[in-house]
Amino acid sequence: MGHTGYVGTPNRVYQVRSVWRPLLVGIAELLACDIVGCGSPKITSQVLLPAKSHEASQIKRVAVLPFSGTGDMSSDVEAILVNTHVSGQPYFTVVERTALNKVMTEQAISLSGTIDDTTAAKVGKLVGAEGVIMGVVKTEVAQKPYQETRSRCVSQDQKGNCTSTQNYTVQCQKRDAYFSFTPKIVSVATGRIVASEVLVGQNSKQTCADSSPGSDAVAGLVKTLMGGDAKKANTGMQSDGEMLGAAKQEALNKFREMIAPHYVNRQFVILEEDDTNPPAAAKDKITQGIQWAKGGRLDRACEIWQDAYSLHSQGYAIHYDLGLCAEMVGKLPEALEYYEKADRLTGKPVKEINEALGRVRQSMVQQRRIEEQMQKDVNTPATTEEPRKITPLPISSPQQRLQRKGGSQQ
Repeated sequence: MGHTGYVGTPNRVYQVRSVWRPLLVGIAELLACDIVGCGSPKITSQVLLPAKSHEASQIKRVAVLPFSGTGDMSSDVEAILVNTHVSGQPYFTVVERTALNKVMTEQAISLSGTIDDTTAAKVGKLVGAEGVIMGVVKTEVAQKPYQETRSRCVSQDQKGNCTSTQNYTVQCQKRDAYFSFTPKIVSVATGRIVASEVLVGQNSKQTCADSSPGSDAVAGLVKTLMGGDAKKANTGMQSDGEMLGAAKQEALNKFREMIAPHYVNRQFVILEEDDTNPPAAAKDKITQGIQWAKGGRLDRACEIWQDAYSLHSQGYAIHYDLGLCAEMVGKLPEALEYYEKADRLTGKPVKEINEALGRVRQSMVQQRRIEEQMQKDVNTPATTEEPRKITPLPISSPQQRLQRKGGSQQ
Protein backbone atom coordinates (compact mmCIF):
# COMPACT_ATOMS: atom_id res chain seq x y z
CA MET A 1 0.00 0.00 0.00
CA GLY A 2 1.13 3.56 -0.53
CA HIS A 3 2.79 5.67 2.10
CA THR A 4 4.46 9.02 2.37
CA GLY A 5 7.52 9.89 4.35
CA TYR A 6 11.09 11.02 4.14
CA VAL A 7 14.24 8.97 4.25
CA GLY A 8 17.00 10.38 6.41
CA THR A 9 20.33 10.56 4.58
CA PRO A 10 23.88 11.74 5.36
CA ASN A 11 25.12 15.17 4.35
CA ARG A 12 25.39 15.81 0.62
CA VAL A 13 23.16 12.85 -0.25
CA TYR A 14 19.76 13.81 -1.59
CA GLN A 15 16.44 12.73 -0.15
CA VAL A 16 13.44 11.48 -2.09
CA ARG A 17 9.94 11.27 -0.68
CA SER A 18 8.66 7.70 -0.49
CA VAL A 19 5.49 7.55 -2.54
CA TRP A 20 4.85 3.91 -3.49
CA ARG A 21 6.47 0.53 -3.38
CA PRO A 22 5.10 -1.53 -6.27
CA LEU A 23 5.61 -5.25 -6.78
CA LEU A 24 8.75 -5.09 -8.90
CA VAL A 25 10.44 -1.72 -8.59
CA GLY A 26 10.67 0.05 -5.24
CA ILE A 27 10.38 3.79 -4.88
CA ALA A 28 13.51 5.89 -5.17
CA GLU A 29 14.92 6.17 -1.68
CA LEU A 30 18.07 8.23 -2.24
CA LEU A 31 19.39 10.56 -4.89
CA ALA A 32 23.05 9.78 -4.44
CA CYS A 33 25.18 12.33 -6.22
CA ASP A 34 27.82 14.72 -5.06
CA ILE A 35 27.34 18.10 -6.71
CA VAL A 36 31.11 18.42 -7.09
CA GLY A 37 32.92 15.60 -8.84
CA CYS A 38 29.78 13.85 -10.13
CA GLY A 39 28.17 13.92 -13.56
CA SER A 40 24.46 13.46 -14.00
CA PRO A 41 22.48 12.95 -10.77
CA LYS A 42 21.55 9.38 -9.93
CA ILE A 43 18.64 7.72 -8.16
CA THR A 44 19.37 4.81 -5.84
CA SER A 45 16.27 2.66 -5.74
CA GLN A 46 15.34 -0.68 -4.23
CA VAL A 47 14.51 -3.25 -6.89
CA LEU A 48 12.78 -6.55 -6.15
CA LEU A 49 14.35 -9.48 -8.01
CA PRO A 50 12.93 -12.99 -8.30
CA ALA A 51 14.44 -15.88 -6.37
CA LYS A 52 17.26 -17.59 -8.22
CA SER A 53 15.57 -20.96 -7.71
CA HIS A 54 12.01 -20.65 -9.00
CA GLU A 55 10.84 -24.03 -7.72
CA ALA A 56 12.33 -23.52 -4.26
CA SER A 57 10.64 -20.12 -3.95
CA GLN A 58 7.20 -21.68 -4.44
CA ILE A 59 7.53 -23.92 -1.38
CA LYS A 60 6.16 -21.75 1.42
CA ARG A 61 5.69 -24.08 4.43
CA VAL A 62 9.10 -25.51 5.27
CA ALA A 63 10.65 -27.92 7.76
CA VAL A 64 14.40 -27.70 8.42
CA LEU A 65 16.24 -30.91 9.30
CA PRO A 66 19.70 -31.09 10.92
CA PHE A 67 22.67 -30.49 8.63
CA SER A 68 25.55 -32.95 8.49
CA GLY A 69 29.26 -32.22 8.12
CA THR A 70 31.48 -30.00 10.24
CA GLY A 71 28.61 -28.23 11.96
CA ASP A 72 24.81 -28.04 12.15
CA MET A 73 23.39 -24.77 10.86
CA SER A 74 19.71 -25.65 10.85
CA SER A 75 19.00 -22.87 13.36
CA ASP A 76 20.70 -20.32 11.08
CA VAL A 77 18.63 -21.50 8.11
CA GLU A 78 15.44 -21.28 10.19
CA ALA A 79 16.32 -17.73 11.19
CA ILE A 80 16.78 -16.75 7.53
CA LEU A 81 13.41 -18.25 6.62
CA VAL A 82 11.54 -16.67 9.53
CA ASN A 83 13.03 -13.22 8.84
CA THR A 84 12.37 -13.27 5.08
CA HIS A 85 9.71 -10.69 4.24
CA VAL A 86 8.54 -9.56 0.81
CA SER A 87 6.30 -6.50 0.42
CA GLY A 88 6.11 -6.34 4.22
CA GLN A 89 4.67 -9.86 4.59
CA PRO A 90 6.35 -13.05 5.91
CA TYR A 91 7.28 -15.21 2.95
CA PHE A 92 7.78 -18.59 4.65
CA THR A 93 6.08 -20.54 7.41
CA VAL A 94 8.59 -22.65 9.34
CA VAL A 95 7.55 -25.82 11.16
CA GLU A 96 8.38 -25.48 14.85
CA ARG A 97 11.38 -27.43 16.06
CA THR A 98 9.44 -29.13 18.86
CA ALA A 99 6.87 -30.54 16.42
CA LEU A 100 9.64 -31.71 14.11
CA ASN A 101 11.60 -33.40 16.91
CA LYS A 102 8.47 -35.15 18.16
CA VAL A 103 7.77 -36.70 14.76
CA MET A 104 11.38 -37.75 14.27
CA THR A 105 11.42 -39.37 17.69
CA GLU A 106 8.16 -41.19 17.04
CA GLN A 107 9.47 -42.44 13.70
CA ALA A 108 12.81 -43.46 15.29
CA ILE A 109 14.74 -41.18 12.94
CA SER A 110 18.16 -40.14 14.18
CA LEU A 111 18.79 -36.43 14.55
CA SER A 112 22.43 -36.98 13.62
CA GLY A 113 23.90 -38.32 10.42
CA THR A 114 22.65 -38.13 6.87
CA ILE A 115 18.90 -38.36 6.17
CA ASP A 116 17.93 -39.64 2.72
CA ASP A 117 15.48 -37.77 0.49
CA THR A 118 12.66 -40.30 0.92
CA THR A 119 12.83 -40.11 4.72
CA ALA A 120 12.98 -36.33 4.57
CA ALA A 121 9.83 -36.18 2.44
CA LYS A 122 8.10 -38.58 4.85
CA VAL A 123 8.95 -36.39 7.84
CA GLY A 124 7.80 -33.29 5.96
CA LYS A 125 4.46 -34.88 5.16
CA LEU A 126 3.88 -35.85 8.80
CA VAL A 127 4.46 -32.27 10.01
CA GLY A 128 2.38 -30.70 7.22
CA ALA A 129 5.27 -29.12 5.34
CA GLU A 130 5.43 -28.52 1.60
CA GLY A 131 9.19 -28.86 1.53
CA VAL A 132 12.13 -29.98 3.65
CA ILE A 133 15.55 -28.34 3.80
CA MET A 134 18.66 -30.26 4.83
CA GLY A 135 22.26 -30.37 3.68
CA VAL A 136 25.98 -30.59 4.36
CA VAL A 137 28.32 -28.04 5.98
CA LYS A 138 32.07 -27.73 5.36
CA THR A 139 34.46 -25.30 7.04
CA GLU A 140 38.16 -24.69 6.74
CA VAL A 141 40.71 -22.14 7.94
CA ALA A 142 43.95 -22.25 5.96
CA GLN A 143 47.08 -20.53 7.26
CA LYS A 144 50.10 -19.74 5.12
CA PRO A 145 53.26 -17.99 6.37
CA TYR A 146 55.14 -15.75 3.97
CA GLN A 147 57.62 -12.85 3.99
CA GLU A 148 57.44 -9.26 2.83
CA THR A 149 60.32 -6.92 2.04
CA ARG A 150 60.64 -3.59 3.82
CA SER A 151 63.06 -0.69 3.46
CA ARG A 152 64.48 1.38 6.31
CA CYS A 153 66.85 4.33 6.56
CA VAL A 154 70.26 3.47 8.01
CA SER A 155 71.99 6.86 7.73
CA GLN A 156 70.99 10.51 7.55
CA ASP A 157 72.67 13.82 6.79
CA GLN A 158 72.77 16.74 9.20
CA LYS A 159 69.39 17.97 7.96
CA GLY A 160 67.77 14.67 8.73
CA ASN A 161 67.42 13.52 5.14
CA CYS A 162 67.96 9.83 4.52
CA THR A 163 71.16 9.12 2.61
CA SER A 164 71.20 5.32 2.75
CA THR A 165 68.56 2.60 3.01
CA GLN A 166 68.61 -1.10 3.76
CA ASN A 167 66.10 -3.77 2.82
CA TYR A 168 64.90 -6.31 5.36
CA THR A 169 62.19 -8.96 5.59
CA VAL A 170 59.32 -9.36 8.03
CA GLN A 171 57.36 -12.47 8.90
CA CYS A 172 53.71 -12.42 7.79
CA GLN A 173 50.75 -14.73 7.78
CA LYS A 174 47.76 -15.07 5.47
CA ARG A 175 44.62 -16.76 6.79
CA ASP A 176 41.66 -17.78 4.65
CA ALA A 177 38.39 -18.91 6.23
CA TYR A 178 36.03 -20.88 4.00
CA PHE A 179 32.46 -21.69 4.92
CA SER A 180 30.37 -23.69 2.48
CA PHE A 181 27.07 -25.45 2.82
CA THR A 182 25.01 -27.34 0.28
CA PRO A 183 21.29 -27.05 1.07
CA LYS A 184 18.95 -29.59 -0.48
CA ILE A 185 15.32 -28.53 -0.79
CA VAL A 186 13.07 -31.58 -1.15
CA SER A 187 9.45 -31.37 -2.32
CA VAL A 188 7.17 -33.34 0.01
CA ALA A 189 4.64 -33.90 -2.77
CA THR A 190 7.11 -35.51 -5.18
CA GLY A 191 10.07 -36.49 -3.00
CA ARG A 192 12.26 -34.76 -5.58
CA ILE A 193 15.13 -32.34 -4.91
CA VAL A 194 13.92 -29.05 -6.38
CA ALA A 195 17.05 -27.03 -5.57
CA SER A 196 20.59 -27.72 -4.42
CA GLU A 197 23.67 -25.55 -4.76
CA VAL A 198 27.07 -25.20 -3.10
CA LEU A 199 27.03 -21.79 -1.36
CA VAL A 200 30.44 -20.50 -0.32
CA GLY A 201 31.55 -17.61 1.88
CA GLN A 202 35.18 -16.56 2.26
CA ASN A 203 37.02 -14.24 4.63
CA SER A 204 40.73 -13.46 4.29
CA LYS A 205 43.12 -11.67 6.63
CA GLN A 206 46.80 -10.78 6.25
CA THR A 207 48.99 -9.76 9.17
CA CYS A 208 52.68 -8.96 9.44
CA ALA A 209 54.85 -8.77 12.53
CA ASP A 210 55.47 -5.04 12.11
CA SER A 211 51.82 -4.11 11.48
CA SER A 212 49.93 -6.06 14.16
CA PRO A 213 48.49 -3.85 16.90
CA GLY A 214 50.46 -4.24 20.14
CA SER A 215 53.51 -6.16 21.20
CA ASP A 216 51.40 -9.11 22.35
CA ALA A 217 50.06 -9.54 18.81
CA VAL A 218 53.60 -9.44 17.41
CA ALA A 219 54.78 -12.05 19.87
CA GLY A 220 51.74 -14.16 19.14
CA LEU A 221 52.36 -14.02 15.39
CA VAL A 222 55.97 -15.08 15.81
CA LYS A 223 54.92 -17.93 18.08
CA THR A 224 52.31 -19.04 15.56
CA LEU A 225 54.83 -19.07 12.72
CA MET A 226 57.15 -21.13 14.90
CA GLY A 227 54.45 -23.72 15.54
CA GLY A 228 52.62 -22.31 18.57
CA ASP A 229 48.89 -22.07 19.27
CA ALA A 230 47.47 -19.10 17.35
CA LYS A 231 44.20 -19.04 19.29
CA LYS A 232 46.00 -18.72 22.62
CA ALA A 233 49.11 -16.80 21.65
CA ASN A 234 47.81 -14.15 19.30
CA THR A 235 45.02 -12.22 20.95
CA GLY A 236 45.54 -9.28 18.57
CA MET A 237 44.38 -11.24 15.51
CA GLN A 238 40.83 -12.17 14.57
CA SER A 239 40.00 -15.66 15.78
CA ASP A 240 39.14 -18.57 13.50
CA GLY A 241 35.59 -18.49 14.82
CA GLU A 242 35.18 -14.80 14.00
CA MET A 243 36.50 -15.28 10.49
CA LEU A 244 34.26 -18.29 9.90
CA GLY A 245 31.30 -16.32 11.24
CA ALA A 246 31.78 -13.63 8.59
CA ALA A 247 32.20 -16.27 5.88
CA LYS A 248 29.05 -18.04 7.04
CA GLN A 249 27.01 -14.84 6.83
CA GLU A 250 28.12 -14.38 3.22
CA ALA A 251 26.99 -17.91 2.39
CA LEU A 252 23.65 -17.36 4.15
CA ASN A 253 23.05 -14.19 2.14
CA LYS A 254 23.45 -16.27 -1.04
CA PHE A 255 20.95 -18.77 0.35
CA ARG A 256 18.44 -15.96 0.94
CA GLU A 257 18.74 -14.87 -2.70
CA MET A 258 18.32 -18.47 -3.83
CA ILE A 259 15.01 -19.21 -2.11
CA ALA A 260 12.90 -16.03 -2.22
CA PRO A 261 12.42 -12.70 -4.02
CA HIS A 262 14.92 -10.21 -2.65
CA TYR A 263 15.65 -6.51 -2.80
CA VAL A 264 18.85 -5.00 -4.18
CA ASN A 265 19.91 -1.36 -4.51
CA ARG A 266 20.51 -0.04 -8.02
CA GLN A 267 21.36 3.36 -9.43
CA PHE A 268 19.56 5.12 -12.27
CA VAL A 269 20.86 8.19 -14.11
CA ILE A 270 18.75 11.34 -14.69
CA LEU A 271 19.40 13.11 -18.02
CA GLU A 272 19.66 16.88 -17.67
CA GLU A 273 19.90 17.90 -21.34
CA ASP A 274 20.02 16.66 -24.92
CA ASP A 275 20.88 18.02 -28.38
CA THR A 276 17.67 20.07 -28.80
CA ASN A 277 16.98 23.72 -28.02
CA PRO A 278 13.73 23.88 -26.00
CA PRO A 279 11.79 27.16 -25.69
CA ALA A 280 12.54 29.27 -22.64
CA ALA A 281 9.42 28.18 -20.76
CA ALA A 282 10.18 24.49 -21.28
CA LYS A 283 13.84 25.00 -20.40
CA ASP A 284 12.80 26.66 -17.14
CA LYS A 285 10.51 23.73 -16.32
CA ILE A 286 13.24 21.19 -17.05
CA THR A 287 15.73 23.07 -14.90
CA GLN A 288 13.15 23.47 -12.13
CA GLY A 289 12.44 19.73 -12.18
CA ILE A 290 16.14 18.94 -11.95
CA GLN A 291 16.42 21.19 -8.90
CA TRP A 292 13.49 19.44 -7.23
CA ALA A 293 15.12 16.10 -7.97
CA LYS A 294 18.43 17.29 -6.56
CA GLY A 295 16.55 18.52 -3.51
CA GLY A 296 15.21 15.04 -2.87
CA ARG A 297 11.71 15.46 -4.35
CA LEU A 298 11.56 13.19 -7.38
CA ASP A 299 7.75 13.09 -7.12
CA ARG A 300 7.55 16.87 -7.58
CA ALA A 301 10.18 16.76 -10.32
CA CYS A 302 8.08 14.29 -12.29
CA GLU A 303 5.05 16.57 -12.16
CA ILE A 304 7.09 19.51 -13.47
CA TRP A 305 8.68 17.39 -16.21
CA GLN A 306 5.20 16.47 -17.42
CA ASP A 307 4.47 20.19 -17.79
CA ALA A 308 7.76 20.63 -19.67
CA TYR A 309 6.80 17.76 -21.97
CA SER A 310 3.63 19.57 -23.07
CA LEU A 311 5.79 22.55 -24.06
CA HIS A 312 8.64 20.64 -25.71
CA SER A 313 8.11 17.04 -26.77
CA GLN A 314 10.97 16.83 -29.29
CA GLY A 315 13.84 16.25 -26.87
CA TYR A 316 14.86 12.72 -25.90
CA ALA A 317 15.97 13.77 -22.41
CA ILE A 318 12.45 14.69 -21.24
CA HIS A 319 11.08 11.41 -22.60
CA TYR A 320 13.83 9.49 -20.83
CA ASP A 321 13.25 11.28 -17.50
CA LEU A 322 9.49 10.68 -17.65
CA GLY A 323 10.25 7.05 -18.42
CA LEU A 324 12.36 6.98 -15.28
CA CYS A 325 9.46 8.47 -13.32
CA ALA A 326 7.15 5.70 -14.54
CA GLU A 327 9.76 3.02 -13.84
CA MET A 328 10.25 4.19 -10.27
CA VAL A 329 6.56 3.60 -9.48
CA GLY A 330 6.44 0.25 -11.25
CA LYS A 331 4.59 1.32 -14.42
CA LEU A 332 6.86 -0.66 -16.67
CA PRO A 333 4.80 -0.63 -19.93
CA GLU A 334 4.56 3.18 -19.78
CA ALA A 335 8.26 3.45 -18.91
CA LEU A 336 9.10 1.33 -21.96
CA GLU A 337 6.90 3.55 -24.14
CA TYR A 338 8.74 6.69 -23.00
CA TYR A 339 12.17 5.07 -23.44
CA GLU A 340 11.31 3.83 -26.95
CA LYS A 341 10.14 7.33 -27.92
CA ALA A 342 13.35 8.80 -26.49
CA ASP A 343 15.36 6.30 -28.54
CA ARG A 344 13.59 7.32 -31.76
CA LEU A 345 14.40 10.98 -31.11
CA THR A 346 18.16 10.44 -30.83
CA GLY A 347 20.51 11.01 -33.71
CA LYS A 348 22.98 8.46 -32.35
CA PRO A 349 22.97 5.78 -29.63
CA VAL A 350 22.68 7.12 -26.08
CA LYS A 351 24.13 4.85 -23.41
CA GLU A 352 21.53 5.67 -20.75
CA ILE A 353 18.62 5.03 -23.12
CA ASN A 354 20.09 1.74 -24.33
CA GLU A 355 20.52 0.59 -20.74
CA ALA A 356 16.99 1.69 -19.80
CA LEU A 357 15.42 -0.23 -22.70
CA GLY A 358 17.21 -3.44 -21.77
CA ARG A 359 16.55 -2.96 -18.06
CA VAL A 360 12.80 -2.42 -18.38
CA ARG A 361 12.32 -5.32 -20.80
CA GLN A 362 14.16 -7.59 -18.40
CA SER A 363 12.16 -6.21 -15.47
CA MET A 364 8.89 -7.03 -17.17
CA VAL A 365 9.98 -10.66 -17.50
CA GLN A 366 11.12 -10.68 -13.88
CA GLN A 367 7.81 -9.21 -12.75
CA ARG A 368 5.89 -12.14 -14.19
CA ARG A 369 8.29 -14.53 -12.47
CA ILE A 370 7.85 -12.75 -9.13
CA GLU A 371 4.06 -12.87 -9.42
CA GLU A 372 4.30 -16.64 -9.81
CA GLN A 373 6.62 -16.90 -6.83
CA MET A 374 4.32 -14.74 -4.70
CA GLN A 375 1.44 -17.20 -4.97
CA LYS A 376 0.32 -17.99 -1.42
CA ASP A 377 -0.12 -21.72 -1.94
CA VAL A 378 2.08 -23.71 -4.29
CA ASN A 379 -0.59 -26.42 -4.52
CA THR A 380 -3.31 -23.97 -5.53
CA PRO A 381 -3.74 -23.45 -9.28
CA ALA A 382 -2.86 -19.95 -10.40
CA THR A 383 -6.39 -19.50 -11.80
CA THR A 384 -7.98 -19.77 -8.34
CA GLU A 385 -5.94 -17.07 -6.67
CA GLU A 386 -4.90 -13.95 -8.50
CA PRO A 387 -1.55 -12.37 -7.56
CA ARG A 388 -1.86 -9.28 -5.42
CA LYS A 389 -2.24 -6.29 -7.73
CA ILE A 390 -0.98 -2.84 -6.83
CA THR A 391 -2.22 0.25 -8.60
CA PRO A 392 0.67 2.69 -9.01
CA LEU A 393 0.44 6.45 -9.04
CA PRO A 394 -1.04 7.96 -12.22
CA ILE A 395 1.70 8.96 -14.63
CA SER A 396 0.33 9.52 -18.09
CA SER A 397 1.78 8.20 -21.31
CA PRO A 398 2.80 10.62 -24.08
CA GLN A 399 -0.46 10.03 -25.98
CA GLN A 400 -2.64 10.49 -22.89
CA ARG A 401 -0.82 13.68 -21.95
CA LEU A 402 -1.31 15.27 -25.34
CA GLN A 403 -4.95 14.20 -25.55
CA ARG A 404 -5.69 16.06 -22.32
CA LYS A 405 -3.91 19.13 -23.69
CA GLY A 406 -5.89 18.87 -26.92
CA GLY A 407 -2.73 18.61 -29.00
CA SER A 408 -1.22 16.02 -31.32
CA GLN A 409 1.94 13.96 -30.98
CA GLN A 410 4.89 15.74 -32.52
